[in-house]
Amino acid sequence: MRPARDDVCRSPWCDAPIRHLDHIVPTADGGETTADNRQGLCEACNYAKEATGWRAKRPPGAHHTVEIATPIGHRYRSRAPDPPCLRVDVFRARRLTLTKERPR
Repeated sequence: MRPARDDVCRSPWCDAPIRHLDHIVPTADGGETTADNRQGLCEACNYAKEATGWRAKRPPGAHHTVEIATPIGHRYRSRAPDPPCLRVDVFRARRLTLTKERPR
């Protein structure tokens, strides 16, 4: 089951469809199989994350956030989107602000 909060790959530079449910901290490194330690990734980003030199961790105090370190030392943070029930329908909000009030 993929996280409901993730629509597309969680890598900050990617918007491909999710294909893998990933442990942020691998189980081999002591990561638990919990909702807080999972993210949805596309195949390419998941395989890259498993390659030598790539690291991912959950920063302390940052809820649903992953910090990714590349082999050359660049660091990126990715925060999960809000759950679907809390998202604002931007199109509807925009349309409502553009409508004119009816004369009274």
